[in-house]
Amino acid sequence: MALIHAYDLRDVVNLLWMAGSEAVSINEERVVASTSIYCVGSTVMVNDTRMAPPFVIQAIGDPAAQEDLLRNPAYLPELKDRVHRYGARFDIQRATDLRIPAYQGHFAIQYARPGGQE
Repeated sequence: MALIHAYDLRDVVNLLWMAGSEAVSINEERVVASTSIYCVGSTVMVNDTRMAPPFVIQAIGDPAAQEDLLRNPAYLPELKDRVHRYGARFDIQRATDLRIPAYQGHFAIQYARPGGQE
């Protein structure tokens, strides 16, 4: 079995953002601008949630644009090589009714303050 790295997940998510996706999740964990995706041993952390394969990435957006980028041979060369050499799975499926969970984390607020205080 081929190892899927955090950078593989980041690359797929970045391609989905490039395709204009409105919402993205990895294993039901919502991905937002501040989401961190990194390796911890043989697992991957997404938003401080530890995950292990299989990884299911879902995205809401234009399926044709998403597929064009994901299938483009210029993108994801290392992942596609592992698919070819070692049988790692990389499937693209269209869904008609997809729900992406809301982000459950918090956003660090550095400069905001309550209104009405002058």
